[in-house]
Amino acid sequence: MSGTRNTIRNLDPELVTDAKIHALQTGRRTLGELVSDAIEMLIEQETRDEVHPEIPSSPSM
Repeated sequence: MSGTRNTIRNLDPELVTDAKIHALQTGRRTLGELVSDAIEMLIEQETRDEVHPEIPSSPSM
């Protein structure tokens, strides 16, 4: 299988924790919304790393 699979098991545990905090702060409480937020944050982080590798990665909150 080629390509990157975006599942909750593939996510960095720190990113999942950040997504949980974000979900609680924004009032999103369903697991589906939490997973969607976590995947979106991961994709944004990876995109930022590809575009600007000189900038250290840190979740934006």
